[in-house]
Amino acid sequence: MAQKTKFNMLVTKWIVADTLPFSIVSSQSFATMFRYLNSSIELPSCDVIKSIIQKAFAIMQKDIQFLFEQISSKISIILDIWTSYANVLFICIMAHWIDSDWNLKKILLDICMLLHPHTNDEIDTKLHSVFVAFNITNKILCATTNRSSNMISAMRLLKDNLVLQNYNFYFQSRCCLAHVLNLVVTNGLLSIKSSIEKVRNFVNVVSSSLSLTQNFKELGQSVGEATIRCNKKLEKFKLTPQEEANLQAAAQFLKLFYETTNVLSGSTYMILGISILLIDDIVENISSCIQNLESPEFLKTATTQMFEKIQKYANEIYDKMAFIAAILDPRIKLELIPVDINTEANHTIFNNIFRTEYADLVLNNSSTFLTSSPTHTSSPSSISVTSSTSSISSISSISPTNLVWKLNCTRFPYLSQMAKNYLAIQSTSVPSEQVFSKAGDTV
Repeated sequence: MAQKTKFNMLVTKWIVADTLPFSIVSSQSFATMFRYLNSSIELPSCDVIKSIIQKAFAIMQKDIQFLFEQISSKISIILDIWTSYANVLFICIMAHWIDSDWNLKKILLDICMLLHPHTNDEIDTKLHSVFVAFNITNKILCATTNRSSNMISAMRLLKDNLVLQNYNFYFQSRCCLAHVLNLVVTNGLLSIKSSIEKVRNFVNVVSSSLSLTQNFKELGQSVGEATIRCNKKLEKFKLTPQEEANLQAAAQFLKLFYETTNVLSGSTYMILGISILLIDDIVENISSCIQNLESPEFLKTATTQMFEKIQKYANEIYDKMAFIAAILDPRIKLELIPVDINTEANHTIFNNIFRTEYADLVLNNSSTFLTSSPTHTSSPSSISVTSSTSSISSISSISPTNLVWKLNCTRFPYLSQMAKNYLAIQSTSVPSEQVFSKAGDTV
């Protein structure tokens, strides 16, 4: 019996680790393979696998609950809603925090099914149930989400409920910056949408036909007969010289967006403070293109639309939480913090939050306090004044906590606690989206 239990556990671990469907244990060829090794083997059923996972989840949930009870820092969450092939909605909830050794941690709390049309009340109820299950309702500082109307309403409702129950007065939701960039680019490309559709349709048609693919390969080698055959079939996708020039100019301009998206999605320590510099770099490039007299007319129109779109999110991007995260990030020099958030009002807010939440000190001079804090001492790892996407990319692989805070936490106990809370805030919900990318087919 003990061997059977052990075997069932090993099969379950394999299914979970490789995100395989439970139905694999019902496969005849799968059973044949195991019975070749042991003719008396009895494979677990789908229901047994499900039961093992549910029991393991309950045990791990208690372990994680105990873990959260031990940490002194706040927790930031990221959320993503995904629709399966069967049109079933799921919400993914991930937690991020900084532990006692100043390591940035993350864990998948749960994936919950939502009933259509996933109203704000249902999202709020699911989140509240997860928070209660892990006993972290009073520890949630921030939620990073996409900006669908239901999610926005749900975050407002969540904040109201947290305040009403005296759990959390400083909770705030943030827009996923990767999602914002996608909306900005989509809005800007409307002026050349027809040209882009030509290229997409061309690629789809060629890739769906073996003969066209071969003809296109021969066309690239300047084979005369192939050129004639290919041209006749693909004539409707031909770009005008102006369309071709516009697409080349757009591709060159959008290179920065491509690089920024890669940095946002692939960096180890792409937390809120650093991300604000990336967005500020994009805003500057958009403004420069609009003001450049040599910019093509279509590109000026496109960048104007981009600028209008990103301004809709300006209040969410350049807010007090972004300022606090940036001011506490030792990788960022003070003079690099965007002027949109580096204001006297935000300095005052910073100090008010620090006084009321983290210390019994009375700070009379906010600017002296901020510039003398350990986050902005001279450091070779700080971003240079000539900040760029490439330099931010290189610095984003360096831990923002081990640089200064771990070494100075005893010297600045109150301020380091504040840093521990705000340096865990995520700029995107990409990690939660990646959960569905990896396991979406199984779900």
